[in-house]
Amino acid sequence: MQIVLIACSTNTESTEPLATEPLPLEESQIKGGKDMATGLAAGEGLNVVKSNCLACHSGALILQNRFTREGWNKKIVWMQQTQGLVGFGRQ
Repeated sequence: MQIVLIACSTNTESTEPLATEPLPLEESQIKGGKDMATGLAAGEGLNVVKSNCLACHSGALILQNRFTREGWNKKIVWMQQTQGLVGFGRQ
């Protein structure tokens, strides 16, 4: 199971559109297998994380948690149930 995060917002009155497409990943932003701006590993899904997770969290916060795939799935469900996280899909 793969969870794809679409948007993160606890402000239900915002007129800001939700991210539905990941940002393009530019090779010039990658050095040593990591995204220079965030410190996150460059790979599949990085652009989705940059488009969505970084709207609410820093790259440092994401890195310090070091969850497994199962741990991240549980954390995302928790964010949905308790923090107002909206819009994710499973593939």
